[in-house]
Amino acid sequence: MCGCKSPEEIHCFDQKLHVEVLAEMGSQYLLSCKNHRILKQEITLESIAEYPYINTLMGAQAPIINPFQEYCQLNNLPLETEMTITNVSSLFDYLSDCKSLALTPYKAVYDMVDEESGLHACQISEYEVNRLFNVVEPLKLVLVTHPNADNEDATWLKQQIRELTSELV
Repeated sequence: MCGCKSPEEIHCFDQKLHVEVLAEMGSQYLLSCKNHRILKQEITLESIAEYPYINTLMGAQAPIINPFQEYCQLNNLPLETEMTITNVSSLFDYLSDCKSLALTPYKAVYDMVDEESGLHACQISEYEVNRLFNVVEPLKLVLVTHPNADNEDATWLKQQIRELTSELV
C-alpha cells in the first residue's frame, strides 16, 4: 500500500503492476499542541501557512511535497516547512513545542490524539478542504500488487486490506 496522486505514478516504476485505488484522502486534519495560537482564530489555509509547518507523509522514505505545500506554492502563499516527519511518535513529540502545525489526511493519526497527549487535533472544514482540492489533487491510498498475485492467499489478504482500509479511512 502507498499514497500517491494517481495510479499512473506507480506505473512509472513498472507498467505490469496492478494498482487499485482504495481511498481518496479527501479529509484533512490539523494537528497542534493544545495551547497553539491558531486555535484562538479562524482556521483557514492562509492562517495555517502563517505558522511553521511540518510535512507529514507517514511511512514515506524521501521528502515528498504534500497537497498543502503544493497549494501554497501554486498560490504564492509563503510557507515555512520546518521538516518532514514520517512517523507518528516523532510527529507528536515535535508538535508539543506549541510553535508548529501539521496537516494529515490520515484519520487514524487524528484518532490517536487524546487529551493527555497535550496535543489538539481537528478536522479542517469542508469549505477549506474544497478550496485546497480545487487547486491540487488529494492523495490516494492505493494497493499495489504483482500481476501474478491471484492465488487464494493473496486474494484473501487483499480483501482484508480493503476492509481494514475502509474502516480506518
